[in-house]
Amino acid sequence: IATYKKPLQIRHYETGIEYTISKILLDADGSPIIICYRVYGVKPDGSKKTVKMVIRKNDFSKYVRV
Repeated sequence: IATYKKPLQIRHYETGIEYTISKILLDADGSPIIICYRVYGVKPDGSKKTVKMVIRKNDFSKYVRV
């Protein structure tokens, strides 16, 4: 799905951690899946430390748009 404004950021409602959405896909059932990441630091070589995460449809209510 390529019809979202890039870069779209979301925030986990309880923790306040922000994620940047990189892709929105559909699983075998046709339910949307969000693939996102967040930057949490810098490595000694200067590159960014990132963590990637998958959010399924049943967890969408735990996140809000930034």
